[in-house]
Amino acid sequence: MNRRSRANRPALAINRKWLLALAIALLAAALALLVSTNRPQPTVEYLVAKRDLPTGITLDGSAFTAMPLALGAAGKNYLADLPTGATLRMAMRAGDILAVDNLGQSNQRFSVVLSPSQPLSSRVRVGSRIDVWFVAKAGQLTAVAAPIRVATDLEVRSIVKLDAGLSSSLNAGLSKLEVAANEADLPALMSASADAGFISVVSSD
Repeated sequence: MNRRSRANRPALAINRKWLLALAIALLAAALALLVSTNRPQPTVEYLVAKRDLPTGITLDGSAFTAMPLALGAAGKNYLADLPTGATLRMAMRAGDILAVDNLGQSNQRFSVVLSPSQPLSSRVRVGSRIDVWFVAKAGQLTAVAAPIRVATDLEVRSIVKLDAGLSSSLNAGLSKLEVAANEADLPALMSASADAGFISVVSSD
């Protein structure tokens, strides 16, 4: 055995020890990562809407239920407690979690009550966005009027089903809507309601 071979032995031994230590360190790090990713996240009770909620209402606890959820870091974006006097900036669907940035003042809108001339689609709910179409009541000397879209992107605030038992069977399945409208939409909507023509609402969601 020559001198060079003898000199290389200590170097090889040191390299093997270093590689073994590195392998052990990497294995320990991998195990720690595996344990941390598989560790169950703690649950926190967040506020979840019990029903559809329209924009602008003052919120109270009866509209929500506390539901335990494991949202992790995303939990900071949602509320576990309801601040006093909080109002809703955007409509919520039943089952939605109340977000922190959904509290505050909504854009000012005015309530208008509409009586659609046909049953509502199942897609139209409280908080839905709708377009309103109108066909004017035909006069004796005029042709059949063309449908006109009188307003777009109105939010439904409430829905009341008409009781056909207290009126004629023509009201069966019909409803009255309270919608939130911009000031610019008011003249056309009021004119359509006063004309007693055909009013139709279509979901724009």
